[in-house]
Amino acid sequence: MVHLTTALDPASAVPLYEQLYRSLAAEMRAGTLTAGTRMPGKRRLAAELSVSVNTVDTAYQMLAAEGYLTARERSGFTVQEYLALPQGVQPPAAHPAPPAEHPAETAPPVQFDLSTRGVDPGLFPFRTWARLQKELLYSAPELLTPGDARGDAALRQALMKRGFSQVLSYNVGTSIRKEDFVAGRFIPQDTFVFVGYRDRLRLPDVTVADSGMYACVYLNSFDDERDCAARLLEHCRAQGWTICGDYFCEILTEFNVFDDSKRSMFLRLQVPVSFDK
Repeated sequence: MVHLTTALDPASAVPLYEQLYRSLAAEMRAGTLTAGTRMPGKRRLAAELSVSVNTVDTAYQMLAAEGYLTARERSGFTVQEYLALPQGVQPPAAHPAPPAEHPAETAPPVQFDLSTRGVDPGLFPFRTWARLQKELLYSAPELLTPGDARGDAALRQALMKRGFSQVLSYNVGTSIRKEDFVAGRFIPQDTFVFVGYRDRLRLPDVTVADSGMYACVYLNSFDDERDCAARLLEHCRAQGWTICGDYFCEILTEFNVFDDSKRSMFLRLQVPVSFDK
């Protein structure tokens, strides 16, 4: 018989399922609920705590998603093995490693990989990541829904208030400042809408892009923008061209046939350049 010390406070601002989740997780971390322990059935625990079955089920599912519990068919939920805490076992003392000897002409091996091209699975906080992902999706389920095929509603409304046509909501772009682009920091700072010549004449806050020679790359997916921007910069350097302005990513056209279809775009990446004759 599993004895739980869980006490829930209905008057608390913390939801009951969250209280139950925290209480059970604390008991598992402390070793009170040892590995292999079979948890009480959802209906039984709900009756003991005077809460709904949904409350217990939500807490169990959160614990399972974070690795505290494992669900087994016809057996309910069981505490995960790797959460068992050793009792009274001291780790063996580490012996100091002998100093390594390297010839003067040989560079010492790399001890720490400080590159940003990957993630060390041994250090990645999977449990924290899973918990934050679950909390985010519970609080903002609209993140899983397809966007409006007609364009962002807030952007369309803002354009209408300014007297623009809603069709301009498709003609949007992002920019990266020159110094960031040259340094390989491909993180856009601004989002904007491309407007026509007549709109520029009647609006005082329109920014005009410099005319001149532009190096361009065309692609059909935002997913490839970062790699293509890096290739654009590499090509400019290989040709000996000088970057002389900000980088732009412009949506030339977008096709949204169905609301649930993948967004299909045709993009132009461009940066102004100059070169010595």
